Amino acid sequence: MYQVHRQQQSLCTLALKPMQHFNRYGTVITGEHGRVLKFEEKKEVADGLINGGVYLLNRKRFLALPMPVPGSFERDFLEKYAATEILTGVISNQYFIDIGIPEDFEKANIDLQAHRIPYDQVNDAWSLFLDRDGVINVEKENDYINSWDEFKMYERVEHAMQLFAGIFKHIVIVTNQRGVSKGVTPEDALQQIHLNLKQHIHAAGGRIDAVYYCTALEDNHPCRKPNPGMGLQAMNEFQDIKAPLSIMVGNNLSDMAFGKNLGMYTVLLTTTSTEPHRPHPLIDAVFPSLEAFALHLHDNLSLKSRNI
Repeated sequence: MYQVHRQQQSLCTLALKPMQHFNRYGTVITGEHGRVLKFEEKKEVADGLINGGVYLLNRKRFLALPMPVPGSFERDFLEKYAATEILTGVISNQYFIDIGIPEDFEKANIDLQAHRIPYDQVNDAWSLFLDRDGVINVEKENDYINSWDEFKMYERVEHAMQLFAGIFKHIVIVTNQRGVSKGVTPEDALQQIHLNLKQHIHAAGGRIDAVYYCTALEDNHPCRKPNPGMGLQAMNEFQDIKAPLSIMVGNNLSDMAFGKNLGMYTVLLTTTSTEPHRPHPLIDAVFPSLEAFALHLHDNLSLKSRNI
C-alpha cells in the first residue's frame, strides 16, 4: 500500500476490501491505476469493493486543503475529492471485520484473542492437552460425575475430536478428580468412564491417547492442576511431546496456569462462564466451545495448505 502511495503520488491512499453479496457498506468505484472515482451509497451488491478504513495521507497536502471545522473525513474529504485523481485505492483481500453489529463484535473478540497462537505452524509434531469437565462434558454443579450414565458430552464434541485426530500427534486428557479421595467417586467407576470415553471418541473417528487424573485433596500436590505433574507424566510416557509445541484447552484459569507452568499455549473455553474474558497473561485464545476451536484451527491449516 505504501509503495502504491509513493508511486501514484497520491494525497490519500485507501485500503479496499473485495466483498460479495453485501448491503451493510457503500461501494467504492475505481478506475485506471486504482484511482477512486466514486463512493456509492449502501445498497444490495453482488460483487464490489468497500472502504477498509485504513488510509495513508500526505500530511502537508492534506492540511493545505480547505476543510470545515468540525468536519467529516468521509463526507468533506473522501466524497468531495473523489474523481479528482488525488485518491488511490489498493485492493487487499486480507482479514476484515466490522464490529458494528453484536454478532461480529463477539466474533472479533474471539479472533483477536486467538491471534497469539501460531496456527500456521501447528502440524503433526504438536500435542493437545484437554481438561475434561466443562470442556468435553457438562459439569455437575457442586457435585462429581460418578458413572458413565451421568457423563453428558457437549454437543459436537465428537466432531471436534475427529478434527483434532487429523492434526495432532498426541491427544491427552488431564483432569482433577478430587471426588475419589473424598470417597464420593469410586476409582474403578472413574476408570470405566475414561475407558468408555476413549472407545466412544474412537468410534466417532477421533482419538484420545491417554487420560491422566489426580485424586489428591491438597492444592499443593504436584499432580493437581495448576501444578504440572500430570503434564510431566504425559511427557515421560510420550517422550516426543514437547511443551512449546503443545496446546492446553480448559475452562478455568487453573487450566490456563497448568499450561503456562509447562510452557504451553493456552485456550480458554467459555462453556461454564458467560462473563467476558479480558486479555489475560495466562490466556492465549478464547473460544465458546471445543468445536469452535477445532474449526478455527482446521480452517487456518486449510488456508495455509491452499496458499502453499
